[in-house]
Amino acid sequence: MDRYRISLLSLIGIVAVLCALMLAPFMGYILTAILLGFLLHPVYERLNRRMPSQAAAGLLVVFTVVAAVLPIVITMGFVAEDARTLMDTVEGEDLPALEELELYLENLLGEEIDIRERIASLVQTVAAYVAARASRIVRFAANVAIGTVLMLFVQFYVLKDGKRFVQWTKNFDVMEHDAQELLYERIGRTTRALIKGHVLVAVLQGVIAGIGLFIVGIPNVAFWTAVMILLAFIPLIGTSLVMIPASIYLILTGNIVAALALLLYTLLIVSITDNVARPFLVEKDAGIHEVFILVGILGGVLLFGAIGIFIGPLLFGVFKNLLDIYQDNYT
Repeated sequence: MDRYRISLLSLIGIVAVLCALMLAPFMGYILTAILLGFLLHPVYERLNRRMPSQAAAGLLVVFTVVAAVLPIVITMGFVAEDARTLMDTVEGEDLPALEELELYLENLLGEEIDIRERIASLVQTVAAYVAARASRIVRFAANVAIGTVLMLFVQFYVLKDGKRFVQWTKNFDVMEHDAQELLYERIGRTTRALIKGHVLVAVLQGVIAGIGLFIVGIPNVAFWTAVMILLAFIPLIGTSLVMIPASIYLILTGNIVAALALLLYTLLIVSITDNVARPFLVEKDAGIHEVFILVGILGGVLLFGAIGIFIGPLLFGVFKNLLDIYQDNYT
């Protein structure tokens, strides 16, 4: 390798590191935009046959705002209202079950415990914590706004120019043409399977679990359903982080039959989505073992933020596909 090539590669490496450092704060938004562009690209191709590329990409960006961002904002409004109602209930006189729970704990432990006062104290502590960090919250909100705008811009150009970029990457000729085409095809299939499976399973499992909470009379169902949809992205654990404490709450308040019914509902109905739907929708098409999906979700969230729910398992999928390509072509 001559010194000019070494110098050029060194410069490329230095500039690449600097670019990565600039992109790092917004990596989650950029990866989200790439995933959205990938998922909507077949729709873009159909629209592009009837209108200019910029108009087609712009229309899909507007669709993203209407179909994804606005529903999230509206849902968060309902969730916030439910959370506010929950706090008002804690501070008010609308929790007769607390008196029963306090009496039960007093008989069990032999000392009086004022649960209402402790919960109110906790709420005040959280409120004080939030107030003390108001500037951080404002800065976080500003970063979210900037990141969202960046995400929509990147999505626009992924839709408009993504195909050319993919073709440009193929020009590096890092492997045989057939192997490279197969790798891109497998990565695309894995990505679609992971996103489709994760989203459908999480929504399905969260909603089914929420129905169970509604049937047994747990208050603030909308709030807990939203929480469980987020938790349901984690295989095996998921909604049990809410359903089991809800069953314990029912037991402590004397609703033994409802608690047992909720436990049975969790084991027999809610868990079906993990035991049946997830393997069928995710593992079957993505070809990734459940262990790597779980590790990928946890590690991905730590590394990339919320979008790591998809990126983490996807990286394991890409790694597996690279190993498969190597085995098939070079061993």
